[in-house]
Amino acid sequence: MLRRVRRTRKIIEGKVRNCGSSANVSVDDRPNVYILLLDAVSSLQAKRSLPRTLAYLKTELDAVQMEFMNKVGKNSRPNGFSLFFG
Repeated sequence: MLRRVRRTRKIIEGKVRNCGSSANVSVDDRPNVYILLLDAVSSLQAKRSLPRTLAYLKTELDAVQMEFMNKVGKNSRPNGFSLFFG
C-alpha cells in the first residue's frame, strides 16, 4: 500500500512540475471555473425550493449540476474532498 502511495505521489508531483512550466500561457487562455457547493440542500430539495435560481445558473452561466453526487460526510469538507478526489 505504501509503495502505491509513493508511486502515485511521484506521478502527481511530475505532472505538477510540468504544469508549472507553462508560464507563457496568457490569462485569457485559462478556463474560468467557479464551484458553488450548496451543502445543506439535497438536489431534489433545491429543485423544489430554488427553481428560478437553478434555471438562471444553467441558462445564463452554463452551470453543470452534479445530479448523482452523494453525501459522504457530516459537513462540507469531506463532501468537497469526494467531489475533487473521488
